[in-house]
Amino acid sequence: MKKTSLTVGILSIIETICYFTPFCLTEEYWKYENAFVYHGRSTLTASDSINIFGVSTSLGNALAILLLCITLAVAVVYLIKAAGAEFVVCDKSWLFATAYTAVLVVFLIYVCNIAEVDEVTYRWEYSLGWMSFILIAVNIISTALALLEKFRKIKTLSITPKDHLASKNVHSLDELSIYKELLDAGALTQEEFDEKKKQILGL
Repeated sequence: MKKTSLTVGILSIIETICYFTPFCLTEEYWKYENAFVYHGRSTLTASDSINIFGVSTSLGNALAILLLCITLAVAVVYLIKAAGAEFVVCDKSWLFATAYTAVLVVFLIYVCNIAEVDEVTYRWEYSLGWMSFILIAVNIISTALALLEKFRKIKTLSITPKDHLASKNVHSLDELSIYKELLDAGALTQEEFDEKKKQILGL
């Protein structure tokens, strides 16, 4: 599990670095052909590659900052888990990973479908850059690993004390049968067998 936590932590750091690269989004400049006709016919005249903080809307900037903060939180929590430290927040680490996925999805949907700066003679629109697809792929991997780690832990904890006791009893019977065979073969005396029997059964 420590390797899984370390992997998720490293992937989150990689994602954080990607946020600052100017290939996450494409900013498109559309110019209206007739300035006197609002929302008239427009032509794409320029485009530029930007990072996630280049969206020129308040909500876009807020979502970008939230995305950065939660990704850093995921990285810190999983690196702490990988180091073997035990904190209450570590038990809820998978929630950070799923929350990060949710914020990333909301951010990308907002940028591609809602975010725009619309003026009388021009408007700015945004689309996904090639780095966004890398972010999506890395996010899918890191979230899948986080959930896999969570389900593995649940499966481990689902083994009840009764299961442990049953396993212990089977082992004790196997060991006792070996000593019985040694007794029958004359390798052990009755007294030695009785002593081993008491030790195994805890009498």
